[in-house]
Amino acid sequence: MKKSRAKEDNPVTSVIRPILLGVGVGVVACLMLLLLSTFAFVSSKHIPRNAMAVLTLVIAAVSSFVTGLVAAKALRKRGLLCGALAGGVLFLICLICGAVWVGAPSPAGSMTRLAVMALGGGLGGFFAVRKR
Repeated sequence: MKKSRAKEDNPVTSVIRPILLGVGVGVVACLMLLLLSTFAFVSSKHIPRNAMAVLTLVIAAVSSFVTGLVAAKALRKRGLLCGALAGGVLFLICLICGAVWVGAPSPAGSMTRLAVMALGGGLGGFFAVRKR
């Protein structure tokens, strides 16, 4: 039995699926990196408190880069936009999770994290569709 042509040619579905795929991979990458950094913090006795904030921002950038990379590879076009959108969705997931478990984040920190994650996702998307 053939699929209906309307489902195959729907532009919204063809854009949302790759972004959600990228966000799913990005969430797993973020969780793995956070678990590794937690293990490093626990096993090490002397780590400055300021290093945790910088490390979480670096982890957010790396995971959003992976998110944009996977999303744009799946979409195969519009890498910068697709990656930035996927990084923004990953930011929203991180923001909601952080607000639930820790409390309301500071607006300045949230805007910085949004910029870093959207830029990381956009760069990942750009490198995913770049012609060699």
